This record gives sequence, structure tokens and C-alpha cells, in this order.
Amino acid sequence: MEYYQEVTILQNEEIAENFLMAKVFMQIHLAIATQKNKDAGKRYGITFPKYHDLGLGDKIRIFSDSRENVEALNLKSYLAKLSDYVHLIKPRIVPKARVKGYVKFVRVHPENSPGCLARRYAKRHNVSFDEAMERYEGMKKVCKKPYVILNSLSNKNRFSLFIDRCYIENDDGGEFSCYGLSEGGVLPDF
Repeated sequence: MEYYQEVTILQNEEIAENFLMAKVFMQIHLAIATQKNKDAGKRYGITFPKYHDLGLGDKIRIFSDSRENVEALNLKSYLAKLSDYVHLIKPRIVPKARVKGYVKFVRVHPENSPGCLARRYAKRHNVSFDEAMERYEGMKKVCKKPYVILNSLSNKNRFSLFIDRCYIENDDGGEFSCYGLSEGGVLPDF
């Protein structure tokens, strides 16, 4: 991936950074999905340069193979309603001298919580929630990866998209999802 565009969420005392990150991320997802539907050959990947254990940070970089592909996303129009809360730079070439290595950001599918499993069991086996909850008593698996809360456009449900960072030694190419997350794809880390 030779070109990138960067979105920075501006500090705002009235609106939480993670709320704005979710709104920005959703718009980037829509832009990528629209372009992939128009031309399946285009590849877009994203990184979170300020990713840390408690959050995704305040920056997103969107990468592609060419300046034209990055410009085709038309992020300015997708982020127009958020223009007071974000700063968008024009597409740039990746500064090879600043590349520290390679990284991929992947979606993590955590195991369901006990409450979720109990609701599902109660519904499928026609028992009360309390009875089903007894079945999962003591189970306390919680995913501790940063995430964004999104609304599904297909079924209107809210869900948490957990994201993990993996450092890679070399650039092996690969693919990316409609969220811009890695499905084997690797991006420069700088």
C-alpha cells in the first residue's frame, strides 16, 4: 500500500472521543464498502496509529495502492456531517523512511458473555432466564481489546467490533474486509 489519508478526531469537551471514533469509523466503512461494490479490485486497509490497550486513539489512516483509489473513497463527503469534529489530510505517499515495520489490525470475535448465552439458551429451550443463567454461573470471559460500538445497517442491531493489533516482520500483501481490517493484509507502521 503506497498511499494513505489520515483522519484525526479533534478534542471536544462535550463529546466523548470513543463516540466520535464510532461515527467516523462507520462512515469510513460505508465509503470502503461502496468502493468495493463498484470495483472489487480496489483494496483499502486501515490502521490506528495511536492504538493502546484502552482504546483505538484519535487517528485512523486509510491506505490503498494508488492516490486515485484513496481519492475515490471521497472521505470528505462521507465525513461532511462530522467536519467540526475531525481533521482530514489530503492523500499522501507513505514515507518509507519513517516506516518502523508492518502491522495489521484484525477483528476479534470474543466468546459470548454469560448473560447473552443464557438468553439464547432460555429462548431455544423454553426455560426462564434465571434457570438458564444457572447453567452459565461462574463463567466470566470478557474481551479486553479496544472496540467501537456500531449499528448494523442490515438488521439495525448495535454491536461491538473488537479490534486487535498484530506486528508483522514483512509486507506479504493480503486482503482487507469492508471495515478495512486485515484478512491477511499488512500495512506500514509509522
